[in-house]
Amino acid sequence: MKLRIPGSTVDPDAFADFYRFPADRTEPAPLVIWAGGAISSEAYEARRDLEPTPVVEELERARERLGGAPCDALLLSTPPTLQHFESSAELFRRFLAFEVFPLLPPPHPTALGLVGNSFGAHLLTGFACRRGDALALASIAGVGLWTAIEACGGEPPPQLEICCFVNDLDFSGFFAYELVEELRMRGRSVELVERSGDHPFADYAGNGSVVDAFAFVLERIAARER
Repeated sequence: MKLRIPGSTVDPDAFADFYRFPADRTEPAPLVIWAGGAISSEAYEARRDLEPTPVVEELERARERLGGAPCDALLLSTPPTLQHFESSAELFRRFLAFEVFPLLPPPHPTALGLVGNSFGAHLLTGFACRRGDALALASIAGVGLWTAIEACGGEPPPQLEICCFVNDLDFSGFFAYELVEELRMRGRSVELVERSGDHPFADYAGNGSVVDAFAFVLERIAARER
C-alpha cells in the first residue's frame, strides 16, 4: 500500500510503502521499518510510483527463514531534504511519529524493528534512541551512527539490541567500528558482521547481509515477546 503524505514537512510529495504479512492478518505483530540511503531528488520522485521490490524480496526471505514470521513493514526512501547530519534525525523522527504513523492501519504494532541502509541507518539510529518500543536495530553500511546517539545523550535505550553489517571495501566501515568501540566502552553489547564487498545495496544483498539484517530484528523481537 502506497502512503501519500502531501504537504509533508520533509517533502511536498512525501511517501512511504506499507505491507502486511500475511496480508489477511488481524492480530498485532511487530512493525519493521526500513530507511534507505541518500538519493537524488530525481530518484526520490521516480520512486513515488514504484514498488520497493528489492527490499521486499529480502524481507520475504528473512520471514521464510523464520517460518513465515508475521509482521508489518514500513519502507521509506530518505527524502533529499533530510540528507545531512545536523538535525535530520530529529526531523525524521517527527515525520514518522506525526505524519506517517497516523496513516498506518490497525492493529497497532507490538514492537519496532529497524533496518537502515547507509544514511537511513543514521536516521533510524536517532529514531530508536527516542523510542521505548524499538527493540532491535540493524545497520547496513551505516554512516553517522555514533553521531545520532551522541545527539540523544550518548546512550541508546537499554532495551535496544544493535547489529552492524559492514563490507571490507566500504568506506562506511569507520562508522560501525566507531559505534562498536564507543558502546563497548560503556558496557553495551553490539554485534558486528564483516563481509566482502563495497557500499552499494547490491553488494550487501548479494552477500546475504540484507536478509540477515531483517532476520536479526525479527528474531530479537520474537525472543523478547516469548
